[in-house]
Amino acid sequence: MRATVEGADRITAMFEKMPKEMAAETKKAMRSASRPHLARMRSAAPYTQWKGLSKVSVRTKKGIISCVVGFFGPKAVHWEWMKAYWYNYGTLARRDPSHTFDHAIRTGRKRRNNLGQPARNWFDAASAGADDDIADKTIAHLEQYIDNL
Repeated sequence: MRATVEGADRITAMFEKMPKEMAAETKKAMRSASRPHLARMRSAAPYTQWKGLSKVSVRTKKGIISCVVGFFGPKAVHWEWMKAYWYNYGTLARRDPSHTFDHAIRTGRKRRNNLGQPARNWFDAASAGADDDIADKTIAHLEQYIDNL
């Protein structure tokens, strides 16, 4: 004789679909936690056309969910992104020494201005303290979600 527990099939089904539900809820929590930070970044942009470059991207890669809040966009706005990058990190002799660049400055070229654009570091000021804030809000949201199950 076999004893069956009433509702065992419902519990098994709940545990089978829980990873998908938790992933979706985690992405939702990350997006909502990053909204205040995104608004702060948009307000810190020195030019209005750069406000459209700030976005939130929540991605899943190899089972790991990550949240990226920053200035990026489609290839249509690549030139605006480059101007924002140069405005933030500087160009030529006025580059930010704390930032690592992919390419060294080419010497021997004739330029109107060998000094370049000074580094303003406005992006770092706009994103200060966002990592911990987003993580804390995401964890609080997920704890509340689990308590409501």
